[in-house]
Amino acid sequence: MISVVINVVLSIGFFVGLFGTRGPFALGAVGPDFFPQSFMVALMGTLVPSLIANRRLGGGIRPIVLRCLGIAILSAAIAGGLGWRWFATHPATLLPLASMLPLKAVFGGILAAIVTPIALRLLFNSAQQAKP
Repeated sequence: MISVVINVVLSIGFFVGLFGTRGPFALGAVGPDFFPQSFMVALMGTLVPSLIANRRLGGGIRPIVLRCLGIAILSAAIAGGLGWRWFATHPATLLPLASMLPLKAVFGGILAAIVTPIALRLLFNSAQQAKP
């Protein structure tokens, strides 16, 4: 799934851009990053595929954007909260870059693998219901 690969790369890129490559990284300091990561992974993992699929369906763009924003907000709350809580249980634990990058990449990939099919199913269902 292309969405998963793109979001894995984006997760790694944003982590390096925000925290750099000099570790080790304290889990307590990195934990809050799960909120914006979850939001952006869900937004990009739903919006881009939905807009591409919608081009063939010929539907409106506004409902898609609103639906994808809703999924992204829920993802930030649920997945971001779970990721933050997971890291918050061991705030003083230090991980090197070689451990942190795979964790963030896998998190982004799994989240994309969950939200992308949901968004596309919702899009196809709404297109099917709109047919006379």
